[in-house]
Amino acid sequence: GEWQGKNLQLHGYVVRDSILRKRDSLEYRFKVTAKVGDAARVVSAHYTGIVPDTFSDDAEVVLKGKLEPDGFHVEPNGVMAKCPSKYEAKKLAGGAPGN
Repeated sequence: GEWQGKNLQLHGYVVRDSILRKRDSLEYRFKVTAKVGDAARVVSAHYTGIVPDTFSDDAEVVLKGKLEPDGFHVEPNGVMAKCPSKYEAKKLAGGAPGN
């Protein structure tokens, strides 16, 4: 309740099979699992706009917007999807970073 209506950043992961796009529009509805205190919570999100190429099921995301009674309303250009782990340096046997 204390966070409703305030500008926030929400960090979490897109819930698998939750992304819905309204036909012939840029309106998206999806769910994000986010850690709130010591517990994981599922938050409904609403966004209108172009999403990053890496936005997909299970993607790690940071959303900017406001928490409202019906969910998290993402501001324009407020969806940032983190790069998938395939771009991170892989560890070689013995723990040394590799290419």
